[in-house]
Amino acid sequence: MKHVTVIFWATLFSFFIGVFAQEEAAFPRTIQDINGSVTIEAKPQRVVALNQIALQYLVPFLDEVELVGYAQREGMAPEVAEAVANAPSFDSANVAANLELILKWNSDVAFESDSGGWFEAVERATLVVNLPLLKPGSWRDSTRMVGEVLGMEERAEQIILETDTMIRAEAKPNRGTLAIAYIYNPGVVTFETDGTPLGGLLEELGFELVSPQDPSTPWEEVSLELAAERLNVDHVLVSNYGQEAVDGIINEPVLANLPVIAEGRYTVTSRELADAATFFGPATAAFVLEGLRVLPSAPQDAQ
Repeated sequence: MKHVTVIFWATLFSFFIGVFAQEEAAFPRTIQDINGSVTIEAKPQRVVALNQIALQYLVPFLDEVELVGYAQREGMAPEVAEAVANAPSFDSANVAANLELILKWNSDVAFESDSGGWFEAVERATLVVNLPLLKPGSWRDSTRMVGEVLGMEERAEQIILETDTMIRAEAKPNRGTLAIAYIYNPGVVTFETDGTPLGGLLEELGFELVSPQDPSTPWEEVSLELAAERLNVDHVLVSNYGQEAVDGIINEPVLANLPVIAEGRYTVTSRELADAATFFGPATAAFVLEGLRVLPSAPQDAQ
């Protein structure tokens, strides 16, 4: 019996040694981000999010790595704000002025998403991974890339499966045509297309988004007159990036008399929902999907 016990523990020890050896052998590894090849020499432990988009992709992994800093901005989804409450932050509206602070955090890897310019200075001092963003379903690609960088591929696939399950539970067929619209600049309407994370999500939920003039443009700015032609839809989702962004859609004389506006077939998001939904991802999925439940289930519900 004693001999069997010794063999058992020796086998178990060898198994774990093999597992750990495989994990160690996984690094260094080279991945492809949107800028090209990035080599990660060792399994990262300390991470930084250089903007809010990258932050929400990191949140589901924070039980395994330490967030040593992140870009702070108004309108964070509650789940994200709670998860990062104890981490240092910097003002995302004035990032360049915080470059020295970012470098002092001494991260193993910093994550960003479709950004450039001043980030080149960060890249000279620390490893930066640039996540994919502007295409339908890009949250899946970004989640997989974070998992690959952190050596947590299985966890990434689990996160994707859980999020896809939530999306399928909310999806309904043939919910009608929809436009995502708001006004940043007077006289110009911004439309989000199915090329944005939110647009792609809404199509998965059963809506048909208005087609852009330029399919390569995720966010399309058009004149009020052209916007009036394109708002011949069953429903409008107005992203609330401030009262002017909302008023420009529902009170603008050129648009206010359109049937979809005059009949109240529009939904105005909260600021938090607008921010979280625009760059939809696993960390904000429950919050966003709950907020979008107010949208009509079918075209006739919008009348």
